[in-house]
Amino acid sequence: MKCPRCNIELDKGICLKCGYMENGEQIERFKKEDKYTEIRIYNDEFESMNHNEKKYLNLLLGPLYFSYRNHLLIGTIISILSYIIFMFEMKITDAFLSIGTLCTLLAVINITFYIVINRVLYMTFSNAICIELDKIKIKAIKKHNEKYIDKLVTHKSKSIISLLVQILIYILVAIFILKIG
Repeated sequence: MKCPRCNIELDKGICLKCGYMENGEQIERFKKEDKYTEIRIYNDEFESMNHNEKKYLNLLLGPLYFSYRNHLLIGTIISILSYIIFMFEMKITDAFLSIGTLCTLLAVINITFYIVINRVLYMTFSNAICIELDKIKIKAIKKHNEKYIDKLVTHKSKSIISLLVQILIYILVAIFILKIG
C-alpha cells in the first residue's frame, strides 16, 4: 500500500516520511506542517524533481524542458538564448575550420565541449528552477483566489502542447535568424 499523502510505499503499515499509518492515524512526532504540501498538490512529479531524478528528460529536451513543465515564457527565452549562444559557438568553430587541419580538431573539441557542458547544466539545474517557478505561480494563485486549492489540484504539471508551441517558436526564430544573417 502507498501513503495517500506522500505516494511512497508504507513500511510495516507506516509511512516513514510523514508518519501516516494504515488505520488513518498519524504518529505524533510527524504532525508538524509540511512546507511542501501545496507544491505537491500543484506538481504531480514534485518528489522526483526535488530529488533531481529522471535526468534523461532534461538531457533530451534541454531548454525545451521548461516549456514541457508549463513555463512557456521562460522556455522561450532560454531557448532563444541557447540558440544564439550555439550560433556564436558555430562561428568560432567555423573560424577554426578555416585555419587548417589541427584547428579542425580544436573545432570539434570546442563544439563537443559546448554541447556537453550545456546539457550537464540543464540536467543539474532545470528541475530546481522549475520548482522555484512553481512556487512563484502558487503564490500568485493564492493571492488571487480564495479557493486556490481547487486551482492547484486541477493544474497539469506537464504539457506536450506547450512543448509543441515552444518547438514552433524555436523554428520561427531559426527561420528569422537565417533570413537576417
